[in-house]
Amino acid sequence: MTTTYDKGESNHSGSRAPRPAGPGVRAPEDRRPAGAATTVLDHPIAQHALTALRHRHTVAPDFQGHCRQLLLLLTLEATRPLATVPRKIATASSDHEGRALAQPVVFISVTRPALGLAAAVVDVVPGVAVGSISLDPVHEHDQPEARLRVFHAPALNQVSVLLFVPIVASGLSASLALNLLRQSGAKDVALLSFVMSGQGLARIRRGFADVPVWTGAVDHEWDAKLGPLPGICNFSERACG
Repeated sequence: MTTTYDKGESNHSGSRAPRPAGPGVRAPEDRRPAGAATTVLDHPIAQHALTALRHRHTVAPDFQGHCRQLLLLLTLEATRPLATVPRKIATASSDHEGRALAQPVVFISVTRPALGLAAAVVDVVPGVAVGSISLDPVHEHDQPEARLRVFHAPALNQVSVLLFVPIVASGLSASLALNLLRQSGAKDVALLSFVMSGQGLARIRRGFADVPVWTGAVDHEWDAKLGPLPGICNFSERACG
């Protein structure tokens, strides 16, 4: 289902290395990529959706639908390592001990069009909180300032964070967002992306080697203006129709 590479062991903040065992806490370590891996999702439906996103003639409604499909699959795979705790419930016939998430999940997107896809995550992740990171220019020649907006969520050091950056080109936006999350106390962060350039991935690995990455593809050809090649062209314009 997935192809995992660029493995490395790390226990720094932001990694998904096994947590200290609490009463009944279970982390599915057999499904966890070793260290902070980069995992390319090669599920057939994921690759079908990605191919449609790359196609220049895919119309806006279909483009949005395939975005939701791909984000849903990335989310399902990225949440496999989440820890669970016992939960006793009453069923129709008897009492039963099941499993529930050990801590809340927060989905944070970069850019507003990406935030519009959050419904795909809300539908499958129990009680997920949704937020965004905007990259606002301060001065003409300065790099953007990252600003975090998330409501009705616990402190970030008590949650699992899914950071969604649809397209990683130079890696600047993703790096600024990851740095802000780290400064805000987030310790358990995974990065999700539809397509990444090889250069952008390398930048993230240099600055955040402890953050696991889940993506639809890594394109090793890129253009300074267009980003990864063949890429998805202008994601914001296509996502908004």
